[in-house]
Amino acid sequence: MSKEELRAELCQRCYFFSYHDTALKVNISAADYPKILSQIKEKPALVILLVDLLDFPCSLWPGMIDIIG
Repeated sequence: MSKEELRAELCQRCYFFSYHDTALKVNISAADYPKILSQIKEKPALVILLVDLLDFPCSLWPGMIDIIG
């Protein structure tokens, strides 16, 4: 993918907000979130923190560094 194509990509939540004026509700429980993130710890990965202003409290997860390594 080229830089231009990457810049044009939207996540599903942003797509619906941009084109349908609808904010999708995220349905991940607080208990499941660390389990999902902890999978990154075992793989070489680049983590990019994306803050969702519509869901700001859940965008900054306490202890994220401990969860992802």
